[in-house]
Amino acid sequence: MTCKVVLKRLYEQPCVDFHITAIRDLHPIGRISWPEPHGTIAAMYMLHIDECPPRNRTRHEKAWMAANARARVLMRMRKPVNPVHYGLEYPLAGRPQVLCFRYSSVEPDALAGWAKIAVDCLQPSGVRRGKPYEGLGIIASDKPKDAEIIEVWHPAKPGKGFCVIEVWTGTDGY
Repeated sequence: MTCKVVLKRLYEQPCVDFHITAIRDLHPIGRISWPEPHGTIAAMYMLHIDECPPRNRTRHEKAWMAANARARVLMRMRKPVNPVHYGLEYPLAGRPQVLCFRYSSVEPDALAGWAKIAVDCLQPSGVRRGKPYEGLGIIASDKPKDAEIIEVWHPAKPGKGFCVIEVWTGTDGY
């Protein structure tokens, strides 16, 4: 099954079970381990590979370029693949788990931070450096004491890359 078929099916049938079974069986590689989700799924987002660049590619950007990139990602994340579960209070209590899966032809560095923009969009709206910014308000903060954030890479064919961001209710505390 190719990544294109998987991506198409995820948009046609937004089902967490499909992601867990089909995508995780795409490329079995011994050194890549899948994290164990904790709690229940709160939301799942699909992003294009260009919307999740590594931090070493974006760290010297002008402020307006970074703001535009964040606005594009936030606009995409306003439409989750699975509907946000009603009955959950946001921001999620305890220590939610954010699982970030990157499917690309090139393996990023271990500390590339490619999910930083997407994780920032999960936080509540606020003011940073005197300027207001918008957020989804699903997690309280991306600090390690407030959320467990895990980035996982898996190979994909060139030109077929995408990212999946899953937010789980997680555990009660650190």
